[in-house]
Amino acid sequence: MKIRFTASGSEYFRIWIVNLLLTVVTLGLYWPFAKARKLRYFHENTLVGDSPLSFHGDPKRMLRGYVLMGVLGGVYTVLNNTHPDAAAVMVVLTLPLAPWFLWSALRFRVANTGWRGLRLQFDGTLKQMYRLFVPMVTPVGIAAVGWVVLLVVVGAGGGDGGESALKSTPAAIWGFVTLLCFFASMLMSIRLMWRLKEFQHSHYRLGDEVTRLEATLKDYDKVQIRIVGVVFLGSLISSSLTAILVMSLGPWAGPLGVIGLYATMLVVVGYRMARMQNLIWGGTRSEHIVFHSELLLHPLVKLMLKSAVLTVITFGFYWPFAAVALTRMRLEAISLDLSIPLEQLMGSMITQPGAAGEAAADLNPLGLDIDF
Repeated sequence: MKIRFTASGSEYFRIWIVNLLLTVVTLGLYWPFAKARKLRYFHENTLVGDSPLSFHGDPKRMLRGYVLMGVLGGVYTVLNNTHPDAAAVMVVLTLPLAPWFLWSALRFRVANTGWRGLRLQFDGTLKQMYRLFVPMVTPVGIAAVGWVVLLVVVGAGGGDGGESALKSTPAAIWGFVTLLCFFASMLMSIRLMWRLKEFQHSHYRLGDEVTRLEATLKDYDKVQIRIVGVVFLGSLISSSLTAILVMSLGPWAGPLGVIGLYATMLVVVGYRMARMQNLIWGGTRSEHIVFHSELLLHPLVKLMLKSAVLTVITFGFYWPFAAVALTRMRLEAISLDLSIPLEQLMGSMITQPGAAGEAAADLNPLGLDIDF
């Protein structure tokens, strides 16, 4: 059973331009309503088995989440400009909320998606989400506390005394430990991204069907190694071409080098997008549903390069057309096979979850793609 995406760039452009103008006029307060309009349009034009999806999110509830995030962001900005120590403490205190925000975002987006009169569900628990973060959050927490301690030490020393305190042996050792913790966190974040995707694709529910991800960590590591290879090869080619341009074109080499670097980045992003979608959705299945994904690299990169050029030439006004084209290519690369009749897929309505996480998801701190 194929997925079809019937949206058009011209229709979405009209929605996008109105959303943009109203968001600017209302100083950002219209943003959750704009996002709800976009999601509703994209859902209604996504056909699974000739039946469209539906989006039931209430923008008024979403607004409360955005206001909450706005208040937190405003408080942090003020503290960072006036009392950096307090801003650092605020970061440490709010870090434990990150798993809750992501979990809430997943539940909100999935539970407000309908198909054939049924609401999809996400049955992963908050406890499970926090368990995923423990290996990475532990060194992050140690590092964050370390930076707070260093700031307090410097602040207590004041002036030259502060510099001496920073250079003292205990502070230097703690600073080194802090850097090691951040380095360990970066390494663990690679594993965290896989665990999050595994968690996401192992808890989708439609009636009695609950998905699971059969792709393994080993499969993920192979894709990551290939991505690193593409990054290295792309960087080598880009730097070599830039060097040749510098020797032959002189001052004209700068802009051309930037264009080449940007094109290389698009190739890397396209490669990762194609390989990860094929790995994740190609390994997602339930008892009676099997998903397939065949997103081809060459057409995807070609589309991304074309969209980038036209977006720049049109000063951003091609963006809605690019978004529709990319969404169509990604969605229509996915198909699913059912081993039972559609009528046997039974479900029930569920209580709509809170929308605060939906606002936090827009910050995308971990790059978690809750749409795909």
